[in-house]
Amino acid sequence: MFFIERDKHLLTPTSPTYLETGWFHEGNSISLPTKVAANSNETFTINYEMDERFHDQQTLLIRTSLQDIRVFVDDELIYERNFGSEPLDPYASLWHMVDVHNLSEGSILSIEYMSPYQDMAGQLNPIMIGQRDSLYVYLFTTYGFRFFVALLVLITGFFVVLMNTFLAKNKDKGFVYTGIFSVLLSLWMIAESRLLQFFTGSQILLGSLAYIMIPLLPLPLIRYLREDLLTKFKTTLKIMYYAYFSIFISIILLNIFGIYDFFETVAFTQISVLIGMFVGVGLVFFEIKQFNNKRASNFVKVLLLVVFFALIEMISFVNNDFRNTSSYISIGVGILLIVFMSYYIKYILTKIKSAYKEEFYKKLAFMDHITQGYNRLAYERDIEEIFKSVDKKKNLRLVVFDLDELKHINDNFGHNKGDEALQKAFDIMTEVFGDQGTCYRIGGDEFACLCLNNDEAIYQIKKQLIQERIKEEQQNLPYHFGFSIGSSVVHDLSISDDRLMEIADNEMYEHKKKFKMIYR
Repeated sequence: MFFIERDKHLLTPTSPTYLETGWFHEGNSISLPTKVAANSNETFTINYEMDERFHDQQTLLIRTSLQDIRVFVDDELIYERNFGSEPLDPYASLWHMVDVHNLSEGSILSIEYMSPYQDMAGQLNPIMIGQRDSLYVYLFTTYGFRFFVALLVLITGFFVVLMNTFLAKNKDKGFVYTGIFSVLLSLWMIAESRLLQFFTGSQILLGSLAYIMIPLLPLPLIRYLREDLLTKFKTTLKIMYYAYFSIFISIILLNIFGIYDFFETVAFTQISVLIGMFVGVGLVFFEIKQFNNKRASNFVKVLLLVVFFALIEMISFVNNDFRNTSSYISIGVGILLIVFMSYYIKYILTKIKSAYKEEFYKKLAFMDHITQGYNRLAYERDIEEIFKSVDKKKNLRLVVFDLDELKHINDNFGHNKGDEALQKAFDIMTEVFGDQGTCYRIGGDEFACLCLNNDEAIYQIKKQLIQERIKEEQQNLPYHFGFSIGSSVVHDLSISDDRLMEIADNEMYEHKKKFKMIYR
């Protein structure tokens, strides 16, 4: 239904149009986009006689490439944007939306450009006109794919880092460093997506993010190679790591002190990253050849994919093809993201399966197979933890139980009835003392409860409840059902858990002697 005659009633904004022809520079006709002869710090002007389209109010969409811009209509300044007055106001490639009032047909539109960089001095990008809503739609439909891929990479990177940092017990450094690399790469892609300007007006961010990400990108990959993948070249990789970090710090300081702008350092950082890529690939190939490292073999396939698209991106940049900046790497990263997530999903599923098995066997180790409650191993684990805390130890009451005549039940009624008696005894203890702590079967007919409330009044109430519950069960059983109770509390913090158990056992045995048949 969505695709049947889908264009018939579709609501779409008016499409913007390009102002490609009709422009003049120094008396010569030019078409946009183009590059004219101009020197750094030299202002040049292009002119356009506005046609009937400017009878109604229009908005110009102008893209500047690290340039100052001033817009005039019949020598009247209607828009101006200058950069570089201070280190926190670096040059950036930006969109400019300039409103031209109605009834402007026949007027002369003049645009002045100036760039301090020779490579950008004469650069003229396409100019469009239309209503603001149509221009926004154009920008997001044209550049939205790059931005969308960048956001996916960012979310994926954060997800992987968080999963392995906070959830995984045995953290996989490979995935952690890959996640950090994805976050850094996504920030560079967002900076180059041409849409960051619509989410922040921070000039320092718009003018620096893409440049400072370049020397940071190799850092997580180098850490991964050094700490998790390669067996040799540790010193070489350490030197590379600090070299790139030094480049990162240097380009920031050079910009702050006005020695070199971010753009003036980009060629050096790109070349250094390219060299690092080839060195990294070479080291991985050596590892594969010398040690037949399968993990290194898988890594180099992914690395070569990144290198391939990065080379295309650099070649495009060197050839001044700025319109396609980040397009090629977006394609490569999109493919890389699919491959990476497939590996990571398999990794997570394997971890979940292993964690489930580990939890299952751990639970099995602490579980009593008859009562399905905790066993003596769990009791020893928990009382050890309680004794580590002074507050818990001071409030502890150890309650012990001994099931009466278990051997008599087994011999005369069968072991199934003996197991039934054990189960009923454990259920009653848990029902009565469960709100005070945890109950355990610690031996054949012996039970214990670790209660974190030593209030004597509550304990006496619980003992009375135990007697009432035993009488209720006894009415439906063919054998005598009852058990003796003893308890102990911590009066002296220096007491050991063994001594605490001994005191409780003595009280229980005194109870057994005196009231052996009390629950009949």
